Amino acid sequence: MKNILQLITTCLTLSFVLVYPAQQPFAKSSLSPGVSIYVVSDSVGWKDIIFTEIFPDPSPSVGLPAAEFVELLNRSPAEISLNGWQVRDASSVMTLPDIRLRPGEYLILTGAPEHYESFGRVWGSHDFPSLNNAGDILTLQTAQGGYIDSVHYTDGWYKDTERKNGGWSLELIDPENLCSDQSNWIVSNDPAGGTAGKQNNMYSEKPDLSGPELMSVIASDNNTLQLEFNERLSDVVPDAGSFHVDPYVQIKTIEFMEASLKELTLSLTEPIRDGVSYSLTLSDIYDCAGNAVNPDFSNSIFGKTEDAVAGDVVINEILFNPGPTAVDFIEVRNRTDKFINISHWSLSNYDESVLDEMALITDKNFVLQPYGYLAFAEDKDLLLSAYSKASADAIFQVAKLPPLNDDAGTAAISNKHGEIIDHMRYSANMHTVFIRDPEGVSLERTSADILSNDIRNWKSASENSGFGTPGYLNSNDLPLSSLTAEAIKIDPQAFIPGSGQADFARIHYSFDQGGYVANVRIYDSKGRVIKEIANNEILGTEGALRWDGDTESGRKARTGSYMIWFEIFDASGQVRIIRKGVAVGSRF
Repeated sequence: MKNILQLITTCLTLSFVLVYPAQQPFAKSSLSPGVSIYVVSDSVGWKDIIFTEIFPDPSPSVGLPAAEFVELLNRSPAEISLNGWQVRDASSVMTLPDIRLRPGEYLILTGAPEHYESFGRVWGSHDFPSLNNAGDILTLQTAQGGYIDSVHYTDGWYKDTERKNGGWSLELIDPENLCSDQSNWIVSNDPAGGTAGKQNNMYSEKPDLSGPELMSVIASDNNTLQLEFNERLSDVVPDAGSFHVDPYVQIKTIEFMEASLKELTLSLTEPIRDGVSYSLTLSDIYDCAGNAVNPDFSNSIFGKTEDAVAGDVVINEILFNPGPTAVDFIEVRNRTDKFINISHWSLSNYDESVLDEMALITDKNFVLQPYGYLAFAEDKDLLLSAYSKASADAIFQVAKLPPLNDDAGTAAISNKHGEIIDHMRYSANMHTVFIRDPEGVSLERTSADILSNDIRNWKSASENSGFGTPGYLNSNDLPLSSLTAEAIKIDPQAFIPGSGQADFARIHYSFDQGGYVANVRIYDSKGRVIKEIANNEILGTEGALRWDGDTESGRKARTGSYMIWFEIFDASGQVRIIRKGVAVGSRF
């Protein structure tokens, strides 16, 4: 009997480690108050230990020490040894000693451990990766090289212009949401600027309920397609039937490009053809949470990429004097039917034939679609919130733009060889004379076919477009039609105010160019002005104004016939007046 008890005791000693409970244990068996048993695991799976907090920019401090850190959490039910594990970024490696991390326990990793000793469990060395403020790729790997977690953060994850400038950490929202990246991170709201060594201030349940989205398709060579998704896919490689290419091309092999499982490589049995636009449609693709691909983001156009020559891509819009809630941007436009890869292209200033203050757009493959628009800004969210006509799909967030002075300056775009594709010189004097305050008003190109440095080719963005159209058709873009009386249309020509149907008149306009200034008034049958619809309002190429059948005093206009008087004039003093009739009815 004694031998049997000794054998049982020995087995227990080999199988379990007796420890005090972690801050938030995920699994334990209680022996007595204050004491728990944890299973020691030699088998570690993906996301058993995760990054939960990143502090890349500690200055100026708002409470945390002035030292960078990352925080790990053991979300598994077992104690895990980190012996030989590595934390990496693009340029450095930190190797960990035999740290045993209990279930639910946090670990602070830093280059200055003495600063964080009072915050919780900490380990550090001079090998700690230097965290780039604008963005970095962090990976956590076992001693055998297995990937456990990775985070590719950018300063856009802060979603807060002020806090991204230093002193605040990025926090993971839901540790159990294993698929989402950017949407599951946000700036800390803790008064100290972060929550090193403990549960995040921004902790919340945020399950992944949406399907993956196809972000881009790039033909990296004639027989290979690279697909990028917005989140991690299921680790089961999709079969060829999940991909439909039109015109038809057979798919030979499918594989993941890297450990994040957000990129797929498709090899084709035959090369794609020059000058052909292909469509790729997906089905039966799932993220790691089991959600099917979002049908609204399951299709993309691609083609064989071609080199751009000068003038193929032009600067199409520029904002150099943003308001307090906006940021500078430079928009370009592809004038051709080419698929153009802008990898390693740059934006810069350009003076006396010299490129200066060059800012890399991206070092990854990114294709500018035929006749496509792309606006570059340092904060995509701010730009979207500032301009109602902005197109989210056509705004590209960059680490930095070249300096754009408020009064005058230059801008240029160049390819990977440093060859200038387009450049322009701008000044505040190029704004329409009717703009009293140019702050927040972009300059728009009126025609892609007129030289960029022809000052007559630039006008202020129209008021009805929100004074800017980043990533979208310019409000001043020149169509082929000429200005005639047909430029103004009334719909409907008779209406009953307050009736619930056809209870207002919409005054549509379509001009030969944007930037006209309009005065619009309603006259009664005796020639009296009863309502002013627009007063020196800057208009784009197309749009609409509205009359609700009311007067300046707010009363309903009497039943009868009225005239819409539409006065249009431009900066040169040319004036055009168009008159249209409209009738106000009533119920009987």
